[in-house]
Formats: sequence, C-alpha cells, structure tokens
Amino acid sequence: MHRIVIADQSGEFCAILSGALRSRFLVEVCMDGSQALSLLRETGADVLILDLMLQGPDGLELLKIVRQEELAASVIVTSLFYSDYIARALARYQVDYAAAKPCSIPGLARHVEELCGGLSGDTADPRCAVSGVLLALGFQTHRKGFRLIRESILMLIQEPSLQVTKTVYPDVGKRCN
Repeated sequence: MHRIVIADQSGEFCAILSGALRSRFLVEVCMDGSQALSLLRETGADVLILDLMLQGPDGLELLKIVRQEELAASVIVTSLFYSDYIARALARYQVDYAAAKPCSIPGLARHVEELCGGLSGDTADPRCAVSGVLLALGFQTHRKGFRLIRESILMLIQEPSLQVTKTVYPDVGKRCN
C-alpha cells in the first residue's frame, strides 16, 4: 500500500483529504514543517502533499530538504499564494503537481492515484509508470537513489541511444543535485 504524507496547517483540510485517501492509501498527517521532516525521515513517502505556508521549516525549505534527501518519490504542493519566485522554485525542485487553494479534494485524490500508478495500474505518465515498476521491484521511495534511478530510466526511455556514463550520469546528477 502506498504511503501518503499530508503536511498542512489546516486541520480541516487534513481531515477531509485524509478521509478521501485512507481507504486506498496509508495516510500520515502533520501540521508543521518540523513534524513533516521527522515523519518523512522515519517512514518515507510515495507522495507528499505539502502546503507551502507551514511553520518551521516552511514549505519551500522542506521541499529543498525532501529533494536533497530523497524523502518522497512525488510531491504535490498546495498554497493560497503563488508568485513567479514560487513557480521557479517548484520547477527547480521537480514538483509533480501544484494546486491553488481552495482546491477540489476529489481532484487532488485523483492526482495522488495517478502519481501512485492509478488504482488499475494504468497510467499515461511515464514518471508514474517507472515509479510503479520500481516500487513493484521492491525499491523504497525514501531510500537514496530512487529518484536517480527513475530519472536515468526516463532519460533512456526518451533516448535509448544515450551513453550511460558520458551522458546519463552527468545529466541525472545535475537534475537531482
């Protein structure tokens, strides 16, 4: 069963979203950046649903740590506020989906399902498909290297003739810091 971590200051939002996801996923909820970081380090996550307006580290700082330490395979960001700076940061940290609050809970749940490979396992997104195969092979998303392997495979799917040591390794190193 896929593990979902919801980090959001709104107890009501957490309760509604976790209620929509609990029948299909293991859901953990926390309400500040420090709790989220501890939870992610302890358990990892297949999907992190992250509000940018968190106390102590805020959402962007937490996102930076999550990507550096490979604590979650996929990230969905929610926020009341977006700017050009935030849009660039979300792209830099390879956020899978961003939703402006208030957002549709059923829509958000559908995105979580898509990121986890869909309930039927069918997905048009190669990133989701590769993640699903790696998970089926026993790779754990919170382990170092999950993102590196996934990005390498995605590059080779797009261009099978790439040289692994001369092209793929350096490019993946840049993408994943």
